[in-house]
Amino acid sequence: MYPNARRDLIDAVARGEAPDSTLLGQNHMAELGLDARVHDPWLTRRSTSRLRWNLRELLLPLELGDVDVAITPLGSHFPLAARARRRPRVVVVNYGLNLILRRVSTTRRRLLATALRSAARVVCLGESQRLELIELADLEPEHVVTVCLGVDASFFTPRGTPPGSRHG
Repeated sequence: MYPNARRDLIDAVARGEAPDSTLLGQNHMAELGLDARVHDPWLTRRSTSRLRWNLRELLLPLELGDVDVAITPLGSHFPLAARARRRPRVVVVNYGLNLILRRVSTTRRRLLATALRSAARVVCLGESQRLELIELADLEPEHVVTVCLGVDASFFTPRGTPPGSRHG
């Protein structure tokens, strides 16, 4: 699950008009024998009011049914709700958790840190981000991993000389 709808991006990638880098390899999972799909939360498909935005994380474990693992940046409430239901296991991808933890109230920081501890793993996009998150949320180092983002090498390949470029 992504924080916002990805249907247009998925369609653009399928047409070869956009790189698949921001899909984090989701569209290659079938090649590995994994059934992976994008899920847009029901509550935020049409409206993104503040209340719906927060409630969606609480309802996601029910919406997802018997999914084994959910990979998502939704780390505020979803990991806790999933743990209470005992499924799915949640892997949280850290796109901006460090900034949130530095800016929110003490109560919200504690809730977010508790939610992150209840996730199966937290994935950071760089080692400095990982180390800071461990400190900010008081997480066990083995609970937080670093996975560097890849690049869609088939999309970003040389395609000849751009018009108007100079050869020197």
